Amino acid sequence: MTVFAGINRANTAATNGVWTLSHANGVGGSPQWTNIVTNGAAGSPAKHESPTAVYDVANNRMIIFGGGALPGTASFNDVWVLANSNGLGTPAWTKLMPTAVLPGTRFFHTAVYDAINNLMMVFGGNNNEAVYFVTWVLSDANGL
Repeated sequence: MTVFAGINRANTAATNGVWTLSHANGVGGSPQWTNIVTNGAAGSPAKHESPTAVYDVANNRMIIFGGGALPGTASFNDVWVLANSNGLGTPAWTKLMPTAVLPGTRFFHTAVYDAINNLMMVFGGNNNEAVYFVTWVLSDANGL
C-alpha cells in the first residue's frame, strides 16, 4: 500500500510525503511503514489534502490528481506520477501536462485506473465554489 499527502485533524498542517506499508494484507510478515519520499522533498507536488491516487501495477507508478491545500485556500487540478512508488527502487515525481481542457480544481473526488487502456477516470468532488457530478478521463495517465 502506498499513501501520498494528507492533513492533520486540526486542519492546520498538510504533508506531501509518501509512505508505503509492506505486508499490508498481513501475509508474508508483519506490516511495516516506510517513508519513501519525505515531507517537503524537492521535486514533489505541493502539499495536498484529499487528492485521488491510482496505481499502475505493471509499471509501478502511482498517479495522483487534484486535492486541496489547507482549508479555505486553493485546490488543485494537477496530475503527478510517482515512479517506483512501491518503495523498490528510487521514487521520482514527474508532473504531467495534459494538453486538453482540464477539469476544475477539486477535492473529495474519486478515481479509478483502467490498466488496459492507461486511463485515469475521475468523478465528482468539490472545491470552495462548486460541487461536481461529471466524469473526466485522462489518457496516457501513467506518463509513459
